[in-house]
Amino acid sequence: LRHFSHMNSGAFYKSVQFPSKTKLLVDINDIIGFRAALNGKWDNTCLNVVQKMGRENSIFIDIGGNVGTTCIPIGALGVPIVVFEPNKELAGILLQNASANNLTRINVLNVALSDLKNANTYMMLNSPIGNTGASSLLANWSLSKSNNKKTECYVSTLDKSLKFLNLHIGNKL
Repeated sequence: LRHFSHMNSGAFYKSVQFPSKTKLLVDINDIIGFRAALNGKWDNTCLNVVQKMGRENSIFIDIGGNVGTTCIPIGALGVPIVVFEPNKELAGILLQNASANNLTRINVLNVALSDLKNANTYMMLNSPIGNTGASSLLANWSLSKSNNKKTECYVSTLDKSLKFLNLHIGNKL
């Protein structure tokens, strides 16, 4: 749809009950929120892997956490979570969703991840209207007819961010 029309409608949030006994606030005018509201889930692949691998001594790292459709159900299992979400609005909703599901072992970093060359800088995050899950630090990369919403975000590397959190392999949050 975004290839053929200009999507200009704003966010419209709805609470969705997931089969994992979690409840999330999602934007149904965005593809991730729409599919989550329609199906009662986004994608259970990571949840299934975590359930099969076991949760002992695990930390789940979600890069591009959006509103938490992947990490919140995993966090509800008791797994410590580290989430990177560069979009300030989405990071705020993700924190609301974590709180609503009583998650206490979660760290949300409002940071974009890139290579060392771009680390410790601020860059423009380009988010297609109606598909914020496809956001990028690259300008004019989207095929959408709508303009990208641009917001400034801090950029770091995964290594530096985990060091900031003092995480090492084998340590729990």
